[in-house]
Amino acid sequence: MNRIRYLLMAAALTMTCVATAQKDIAVRQYWLDAGIAGAGELTSDHATIDISSLSPGLHTITLRVQDSEGVWGPQVSCYFIKPYAVGGSGSGSIVRHQYWIDGNVQATVASDSKPGPIDISSLNAGLHTLTVLVQDQAGYWSQQVTKCFIKP
Repeated sequence: MNRIRYLLMAAALTMTCVATAQKDIAVRQYWLDAGIAGAGELTSDHATIDISSLSPGLHTITLRVQDSEGVWGPQVSCYFIKPYAVGGSGSGSIVRHQYWIDGNVQATVASDSKPGPIDISSLNAGLHTLTVLVQDQAGYWSQQVTKCFIKP
């Protein structure tokens, strides 16, 4: 959370320096995940933004300022990650997995267990990809990870 705060402060400071070189800042505005319709106003350079309603994962925050003459500055967007909750009994333990080979999602193999050895005997020799997702005991799925491998 401190990293998000530092990113926000750095972006706000940059915009403040640009805007104050020209005019006084009248409005500091932000929105999350490209949702300008739900834009909020920051009351100071060190304001806190509540992200508790966001789901865990990757998000964007966009900031802009308006000067005392009503002119909006450029929008500045940053990515941030809201971490998954950690804690509780069994949180973080893998209980399910899915994988597919060579982008063939229709041939997904799913199992209610931790990942184990994968049978690649039916594959031709050469370069292949393996894509894997895992689910923890709390029900959260990981991001998919794709890696290349060579079958000799």
